Amino acid sequence: MSNWYKVRFYDSTNDVWSSYSDPLQGGTFYGYCSIDDIRMISGLTSSEVTDSQLYDLLEFAMAQLNSDINVKIIREKVEWIDDVRENDINGTNTTYYVKFWKDYYIGDLNNDGTVDTDDIIVYQVDADDVETQLTVSSVTPDEGKFVLASAPDSSVELYVTYARAPLDELTPHPLIKLACAQLTSALAFTRLDAKKLRSFRIGKVAVTKQSDAYNIFYNQYRRTVNEINTLCETGEGKIIVKKRGE
Repeated sequence: MSNWYKVRFYDSTNDVWSSYSDPLQGGTFYGYCSIDDIRMISGLTSSEVTDSQLYDLLEFAMAQLNSDINVKIIREKVEWIDDVRENDINGTNTTYYVKFWKDYYIGDLNNDGTVDTDDIIVYQVDADDVETQLTVSSVTPDEGKFVLASAPDSSVELYVTYARAPLDELTPHPLIKLACAQLTSALAFTRLDAKKLRSFRIGKVAVTKQSDAYNIFYNQYRRTVNEINTLCETGEGKIIVKKRGE
């Protein structure tokens, strides 16, 4: 998920190259799933829904999925957790942990389909109640860890805003990938003219109407989301690797 590209547009009228697109992520995944994943699940061809249209729908699907499974933690105070995650604010320490490090992941706060330094907001508040946003240099989602670009002074308090995720969203867990593809497939069928929609089968179910296809994929999505949230409730969504001293 580390390769990014820009598309340069050609102005055929004036016979010149013009502007570049926004950065596009290349490789196997764009966000939580790929266009091929969506087409495999939905059965939709590029003549029915273009790749560009699916990318747009995928962005909506990721935001909805995050809303259904993540919890936004706002201004959590950074303080001592345990002997390993001491969260010392002493003028030299730059590494800190969120309180929900054990059973959860740091998730996708800004709905762009990945987890990076843009997904965690850290504030320091000094003795005069002056608030300053700090620069985060790295995030380790499966450890609940973030590293600041510089060490805060011992006289300040720290607060962090982030998304608490039940499963890994950086390297998308298979259930995250599946749910995203299912919801995007459902949304794709809302774009189709029902009169032009061909009849086809999803397993043993014959689909002849747009509403049938949407309902099938959306109901599949809801079942997958329920499974994700059940894993979260039972504590089975994350394997905890203890460090020396724990």
